[in-house]
Amino acid sequence: MLEMRAIERRALGRNGKILAVKRVVRVFKSHEEADRADREYYRSLTPKERVDIVLTLVQRSGPAAKRFERVCRVVTRKQS
Repeated sequence: MLEMRAIERRALGRNGKILAVKRVVRVFKSHEEADRADREYYRSLTPKERVDIVLTLVQRSGPAAKRFERVCRVVTRKQS
């Protein structure tokens, strides 16, 4: 059994606009191998890149996007 997954890799400029999109298709021997590759890819992203992906998905959701709120808060933690 082979599984194919397509990934979009985006290059962002300093202003946050997309400069380039590179589409990559990988073939895996199992679902587990594909899932592992997905986890590794998302771990390699910065927190900002992860948030940008979520916001892009929310924007693509059309009218449902109005129900989403962007919430941000700063939490001060004690140093241990």
